[in-house]
Amino acid sequence: MNELTTIPQLKTEIQFYERQTATGMLEIGKRLIQIKEQLPHGEFMPWVEKELSYTDRTARNFMQCYAEYGNRQSISDLNSTQMIAMLGLPEEQKQEIIKN
Repeated sequence: MNELTTIPQLKTEIQFYERQTATGMLEIGKRLIQIKEQLPHGEFMPWVEKELSYTDRTARNFMQCYAEYGNRQSISDLNSTQMIAMLGLPEEQKQEIIKN
């Protein structure tokens, strides 16, 4: 007989995958920035749309998340939705959230 996974275990697993998603977003953003730097002016977004099927907004969110949070250790506790939501906040509020 299979044992059911408990709710606390499932919650822990979800939080683990949220952190992986956030880390993945930062890594994608980092690589998108590198690609943008290598392509001629005006070719980046057409390339992203064709090769990755990302919208302009999605690509910019990834890059902005990396630019904003890529070098901060404390960001690892945030999930991808929280990172995107924080982009529009004043720097003081971002720092307060990251500290807590």
